[in-house]
Amino acid sequence: MKKYLKTCVSTYQLISMNMIISFLIILMLVISVDYVFAQENELEKLLEEEAEYSDQSDLLERLFEFRENPIDINEADLKEIMLLPWLSVELANAIISYRDQNGKFNEVEDLLNVPGFSKDMFEDVREYLTVINTSRFKGIEIKHRSRISRRLNKSIGFMNGTYFDSPNKYYNRLNIKYNNKINVGLVFEKDSGERRLNDLSLYYLKYSDPIEKYSFIIGNYRLEFGQGLTFWNPYGYRKSANPVYSAIKRERGLLGYQMVDENASLFGAASQICLKIYQLLIFFSRSQLDATRYSDDLVTSFYESGYHRTPLEIAKKDVLQENLIGGRFVVIPSATFKIGTTYYRSIYDLPIQNQDIIRNHFDFSGKSNYIYSADFDLMWRQFRAFGELAQSKSKGMGVIAGTNIRLNPLNFLVLYRKYSKSFHSLHGSGFGERGGNPANERGFYYGFKYNFLKNATLAVYYDIYKYPWRTYYENLPTDGNDFLCQLEYKINSATLITVRYKNKQRQLAENTADYYDRDTKRYFDQLKQNVRLQLDYKPISNLKLRGRLEKSTYSLKRKSSGMLIYQDIRYKYSDIMTVYSRLTFFDTEDYESRVYQFENDVPYVLTNQMLYGKGSRWYICMVFSLFGKIRCSIKYSVTDYEFVDSIGSAQDKILDNSLRNLNVQLETRF
Repeated sequence: MKKYLKTCVSTYQLISMNMIISFLIILMLVISVDYVFAQENELEKLLEEEAEYSDQSDLLERLFEFRENPIDINEADLKEIMLLPWLSVELANAIISYRDQNGKFNEVEDLLNVPGFSKDMFEDVREYLTVINTSRFKGIEIKHRSRISRRLNKSIGFMNGTYFDSPNKYYNRLNIKYNNKINVGLVFEKDSGERRLNDLSLYYLKYSDPIEKYSFIIGNYRLEFGQGLTFWNPYGYRKSANPVYSAIKRERGLLGYQMVDENASLFGAASQICLKIYQLLIFFSRSQLDATRYSDDLVTSFYESGYHRTPLEIAKKDVLQENLIGGRFVVIPSATFKIGTTYYRSIYDLPIQNQDIIRNHFDFSGKSNYIYSADFDLMWRQFRAFGELAQSKSKGMGVIAGTNIRLNPLNFLVLYRKYSKSFHSLHGSGFGERGGNPANERGFYYGFKYNFLKNATLAVYYDIYKYPWRTYYENLPTDGNDFLCQLEYKINSATLITVRYKNKQRQLAENTADYYDRDTKRYFDQLKQNVRLQLDYKPISNLKLRGRLEKSTYSLKRKSSGMLIYQDIRYKYSDIMTVYSRLTFFDTEDYESRVYQFENDVPYVLTNQMLYGKGSRWYICMVFSLFGKIRCSIKYSVTDYEFVDSIGSAQDKILDNSLRNLNVQLETRF
């Protein structure tokens, strides 16, 4: 009887929510208020992907930095302007040409006079740009960020003593800048269940002279070159509803490392010199990596989770030492053409040999590796061509090349990639279906964005790929394709409707019985489909409402489906307080038909929440700004599951049907 009543209540909730959303859609279609949507929708398109909760996004971090230190359009070159995700080569060149012909901009609004620069585009980028070079002030700037996160439910690992009794997750970060030349960065981080507050410790000192074109860094740093086949950060984004931008990497060279991936940092020193059209970068690193030790003189694999909560996990910390040395030489004959070469060599103090030689036959093994590569980037009017070619010690090769053509109102991209099964790039992150280290994949990616009828935008991508060799889970070569089509239509300046269809198909090799009842492998097509209807509405300038209805279907040997519906409210009270709140109902038949939602969180934190089973989720997030120097943020979320007595598995199992999380962050700036 109790289960029956729960079912009736849930059904009533879903029906009521559907009626509310339907009523809002009808109401919003007939109301018109003069307001232009800000860049929130565009940002979500880039950050939203099928990934579980993530603490950090490199793009999100970069855009928050641009908010605090906007790009000066009177001083920035083509490369700096194009770091913003919404600006194409054509528009960036148009800004520079307008500046050369008409002199410096008097205000950011002057961008509306640049040919091809629309009002909608201006709303997307306005807060990241300035005409006063605030980032090149004389003096000291100090920024501190402290964050505490906690799941309020205790898992079995905490109750039985498997994890250290410290369920809070801490993140502390300090940045000091002096005269825009000296930059000091510090990071201390501890995951839930770890003993030490500085389980992860990072620091660096960077000196840059923009006049002499010289920079030097010591400590933890990272490198971004070409299209990511040799070096890139671990949080590179992949395919998105902004189909052109997300497939093209925009390198930033030498950067201080302040991310939380514990195996991705280089530690040592690097120096870069720019002489007219030439650039030379030399780098050295000696870093300690987490790994699984098989014996005193052998390592079987890298340990990438970053958790050090149990004796077994602690035993994997800093097991392997990597000594790396390399350099990069770049020729830049003009602002629109660049060609570069990169080489590095790594030597490990212990040999690496995976014991599963069948599944990991072509994975890296041994004590040393080297990679050399060549990359180019050519921009001419509405045309852009780019690519990178790399080869590792194993003779495996990686190739990626693309062409981007923008013919208003159409923006079109074709991208080809081919990564050998024996290509070993342990610091790379090339574009691909799986992301991460590029290996054992080839494919074609097509993306285009079409603005038509002045108030409608069509975004489409189609990616067809193949794994020429077996993967970890599949013992046969497989292939697949990924298709997304999204239409956005502005009914008026306050009302936006979004319709999305996504189709993802790939082969899986599954055990099955043949005619004689013998076990054999056979290909099956796995199909995932998502259909979304979303309505955004701003009745007044500081209030935004959003309703979304999304349905997912999954089929392999059997079919299942899921559904998500939510109502979102965002309210901004002057510059003092912003409130985000959402109520979500979800109902999926199994894990395979799971649904995802991108959520607002405290600044610099990215949350793509995965939901499956049946239940509801709500959260409230508040951001307070005080005196222009202090910002306090808090998010509280609750996820309730129906018809379950526990959530999770093993030591992470929670003996409850509800998950409660709290996230608090304090930022100061002087």
